[in-house]
Amino acid sequence: MKYRKARPLRCFKSALCAAFTALVFIGPEGAAARETSPLELQWPVNCALGETCWIARYMDRGSGKKQFDHQCGLRTQNQHKGTDIAVADMDVMNRGMTVLAASPGTVFRLRNGMPDRPLLSEEDRARIKGRECGNAIILMHEGGWQTQYCHLKQDSLLVKQGDFVRAGDPIAQIGLSGETEFPHLHFMVRAPQSQATKTRDIDPFDSGIFEDNSCQMIATTGTALWKNTLKYQEAAVLPPVIDTARRTHKTMWDPQATTLPADSPALIVQARGFHALEGDEWRIRLMDPNGRIRVNKSIKQATGRQRVQAFAGLRQPSDGFTEGRWSASVELMRAGHSLGAETSSVVIASHP
Repeated sequence: MKYRKARPLRCFKSALCAAFTALVFIGPEGAAARETSPLELQWPVNCALGETCWIARYMDRGSGKKQFDHQCGLRTQNQHKGTDIAVADMDVMNRGMTVLAASPGTVFRLRNGMPDRPLLSEEDRARIKGRECGNAIILMHEGGWQTQYCHLKQDSLLVKQGDFVRAGDPIAQIGLSGETEFPHLHFMVRAPQSQATKTRDIDPFDSGIFEDNSCQMIATTGTALWKNTLKYQEAAVLPPVIDTARRTHKTMWDPQATTLPADSPALIVQARGFHALEGDEWRIRLMDPNGRIRVNKSIKQATGRQRVQAFAGLRQPSDGFTEGRWSASVELMRAGHSLGAETSSVVIASHP
């Protein structure tokens, strides 16, 4: 499928946005537009939140160097203007995770053709300068509202400029294009504005504004733009990975192998997630095919991090690992309550 050439898309960190937003987002005053023509949003990915996809980051509501999300938590990063929706690994991305139009509208701009590869160096950053959003789509909605979809998979776009889409229509797939280190959708919402005012990037979870220094620990009912209520995630726990060695930040998104050799030097369980805080506790278990627990370890999170991982494992027994299906479970605890638990498994075989 061929697509019309579109002007460059960028703009998901504030330093990148001034010229683009001044050119594009023109309409009635934002506050008045929100009163007369509020935008209703469906979830923009064909996934089950907390099961097959996870929120990696919310919008940053703290100005300057301060950073916090709409519920006063730390589930964001400085100058983050949207919502990041992550999938488990590259295998999910390669098989295809569909991005959906969040609201009825018309395709206003798009970009395709950027490769799916992670940002791992300054050379990578220079390569995509001015195209940080990667393959992307902007939809124009009633009243001048817009939604933007970044980091789409190369050649997955299903629409062209001028197309009308309904809420829930497939428009592309989650990818790894642009400024990203893991497969996810960066989803943005913008309210209409006049030429005399700055563009407002809107938080769909409470209708707040980017870096407005506002948050509420208990969300106010009726302020979200989402059609269905979405529970706040204090942290995100992804399915663990079972491997023969520790994964690194560069390899933590590689797919889980279906089989591993019985003579592997070790079996390592990697817990993965977003925004564990200092003092949080990872509980990691590894069970053999006979139901015997071979690893049962608790690990304290030493420092708070955006992307987190923890490891526990078992060295190869003298007679090798028992053949059959091994299973792993991970759970993240905070102040005595669970923030999420996930499982995975792998088959151990003599000749995988």
